[in-house]
Amino acid sequence: MSNSYLRYICDCAREGMLIIPTDTDLPLTLYTVFSSSVVLPPAGLPVLVDDIWQIGTWGRETYNRPGRALDRVVEATAKRLAELGLTKAQIGLVGDATSAPYWAGLAESLPGSRFEKAQGIVDRMQRRRSKAEQAVVRAAAQLACIGMQAAYHVIRPGVTDHEIYAAFTFAQMARGGETGKATRSGSTPTAPTAASPTAMWCDRER
Repeated sequence: MSNSYLRYICDCAREGMLIIPTDTDLPLTLYTVFSSSVVLPPAGLPVLVDDIWQIGTWGRETYNRPGRALDRVVEATAKRLAELGLTKAQIGLVGDATSAPYWAGLAESLPGSRFEKAQGIVDRMQRRRSKAEQAVVRAAAQLACIGMQAAYHVIRPGVTDHEIYAAFTFAQMARGGETGKATRSGSTPTAPTAASPTAMWCDRER
């Protein structure tokens, strides 16, 4: 699954592969990779998932470390599906274009299984937002506005980009938001001129 689908289904803020068995007595299993979130405060554990595995860190594609995270995720997922007796089964796939390498790896690892795209199930659920979902979107927009107001308040000659970013992050996280992103904002000659602040609402206890 790509992050957008994982975020919607189980509120997972990382990339990874989520196995959802059709048997209700079997747990959901999530295989993911970690990055700086091991050191920095994570967005929180995924909901509904009891079996969570961080099977490694990002490899050469991101941090120039040995190995590829994609291979590790595919290997762990294929092993789990085999343990469930699904080496010859019909498996639904939920994801977008970024998930294609994972699906290709699974198809190669489990040649006896049949894979069908199933993201339409989730897409239909997202066409009409519930009242609770609408409230979350409004809260996230408000947090982004609060963060930008805090950034505007501290901007003056001599203030560094880091100090501006700190003001933005503190303002929205102190009010219940998750880790903010304003990394495309900059005021130095080599920094990007565009800004894309984002904020995410979280009502879970830390």
